Amino acid sequence: MLDEAANIAPLPDLPAMLSEAGGQGLQAVVVLQDMSQARRRWPRDADGMLSLFGARVILSGIADTQTLEQLSLIAGDWDRPVQTVSRQQSSAGLLAGILGGTRPTPASTGESWTTRRERVLPAGEIAQLPRGRALVMIGAHWQLLPTLPYDRHPGFAQLAAAPPRAPAGA
Repeated sequence: MLDEAANIAPLPDLPAMLSEAGGQGLQAVVVLQDMSQARRRWPRDADGMLSLFGARVILSGIADTQTLEQLSLIAGDWDRPVQTVSRQQSSAGLLAGILGGTRPTPASTGESWTTRRERVLPAGEIAQLPRGRALVMIGAHWQLLPTLPYDRHPGFAQLAAAPPRAPAGA
């Protein structure tokens, strides 16, 4: 587990190590404030680093637009159905109604559907993650999950209440 991986004792070959870790059965947890830190530390390899992680956990506070855009691209696009409704009054019917003649003919309405390609998770929405929530992305699948301080997690109370174990061989 590498917290502040770009700042505290950074590994020069970290991107290469990450690309080989999965094949070796190693799980790596790398913590960065955003990808701008990786771009400064590993300029040639930073753009592809997010693809080296099977799971990504994103917390609120990211302001780096390149990071936000990269995460948005990973989430993918979808075709949003868009309905267009048009209403058209015939000019003859309008004229008749204005001149006091016959009743105007009713307007005709039409409906059509198209699709518009949109991001599943726009960068702006990722930038506005609420505090106390984490965006968890595994591949293109994502979910917004609640976060808890470690001492409020149910498992922490069990660990804290457990009697201390004697060291092995004692």
